Parts: sequence; C-alpha cells; structure tokens
Amino acid sequence: MAISPERKRIVLRYSIAMLLFLVSCLCGYLGGFRYGYKIANEKWRYEKNYAKVYNVADLVGPQSNGGPVHAQKADFENLLTIVKHEGNDQPENSFEISPDKVNLSLIVNANGVVHRRVYTLLSDLRKALPLANREEVESNPKL
Repeated sequence: MAISPERKRIVLRYSIAMLLFLVSCLCGYLGGFRYGYKIANEKWRYEKNYAKVYNVADLVGPQSNGGPVHAQKADFENLLTIVKHEGNDQPENSFEISPDKVNLSLIVNANGVVHRRVYTLLSDLRKALPLANREEVESNPKL
C-alpha cells in the first residue's frame, strides 16, 4: 500500500505547522519567563545588596543586669542565630548582619530575597510574642 504524493504533502504541511507552533509556544514561554525575571529583579533586587535596619526591641527585650543601678542589656545572640540562618543559601560574603545595641535593632546588608525572608521571620516571631511586649514597644517611640 503506497502513500500518494498528495497525502505526503498534507503530512509534511501538518508536521511543519505543528513544529512551528511548538517553537512559537516555547519562545513565548521563555520570553515570558525572562520578562517575569526582569520585573521580579526590579522588585526583589536579586543582584543588588543594600542595607536595611530592623527594629527588634520587642524581640530581644532588655534584660536587667543585677539591679536598678546597672544599665539594661539586650540579648541579641539567639535572634542573630535565627536570622543568620535565613541567608545560608546565598553566596558567601553576600549576607552581613550586625546588631545595633544602642537602638536595639539589626542592620542587615543583603539582597532583596534575604530582606524579605528576614522581614517574614521577624513578623512571625512578633506574632508569637505575648501582647504585653508588643504594646510596650509600640507605645515607646524610642525603642
């Protein structure tokens, strides 16, 4: 049973049309992916490191050091350990965190992805706090 030349031409046309359709779908998908990455890069700043200050006075809670005469000290060690874990998957030397013990805040120098993670982590930690601590920090603008 031989295939007629007319049938071969129809199959060839269909094959080429299907191949062009698949290639155009793939190009559209990749173009959309690239555009999405570009927009997200502008929003999240994937490649740029920048510094941001996070007020953590309500999370570290000043602890007295033996009486009313001594100044109060805040314990940053536990919070630093938790927050540093957020940047573990980033390239080396691209994530820095330092405590500011005077203002009870953290200074984070990282890209936008890490900043979003730190913000989410701090928000989650604040949700777990008792309401009394949150009200104390909100009522005191110096903290």
